Amino acid sequence: MTLYVEPNFLLETVLGQEQPAAAEQLLAMAEAGVTDLAFPSFSLSEPLVWVRRGVRDRKQLMKQVKDKVAQLARSAPHKGEVDVLRAMPNLFERIEQRETDRLIMTIERLLATARLIELDSPSFRTARDYRARYSLEIEDAIILAVVIADLKSQSGGVKSVRQ
Repeated sequence: MTLYVEPNFLLETVLGQEQPAAAEQLLAMAEAGVTDLAFPSFSLSEPLVWVRRGVRDRKQLMKQVKDKVAQLARSAPHKGEVDVLRAMPNLFERIEQRETDRLIMTIERLLATARLIELDSPSFRTARDYRARYSLEIEDAIILAVVIADLKSQSGGVKSVRQ
C-alpha cells in the first residue's frame, strides 16, 4: 500500500504540531517496510521555506525585544523583569537550532524512505487545469496533479479526478 504525503506531513513531524505522533508513526512504518511512502519532491521546498521564514520572523522580533529591553533597563522599577527578558534571544536561538536540526533529520529520513515523485510538464499543465477547476493554490494543484499522475502510472486504475 502506498501512502501519499504532502508538506504538512513533514511540518507536523518537524514542528510537533497538529498530529506529530501520527506522522512519526507513518514514517516509522515506512522505515520498517510496512508501508510505502510517496512524496512529491516539489513539496520539499515548502517546509524549508516555512522554517526559514519562522527563523527570520523571530530574529526581527528579537531585535525589537532587545531594543525595548534596553529602554526598560534604564528604569529602576523594571530591573528584575529585564533580566528575564534578556534570556529570550538565547531561548529563540535554541528553538531555531532544534527546528533546523529536526527539519534536516526528517528530510534525510524521508529521502531514505519515501519514493519521490517528480513534477513534469504534463503534470504541470494538469495542475494549471486543477487550479482553475477547483480554485486551488498553484502549489496544491501541483501536488494533486503529481499524485494523480503517479497513481495512474502505478495502477492504471485512476481515470480522472471527480468533478
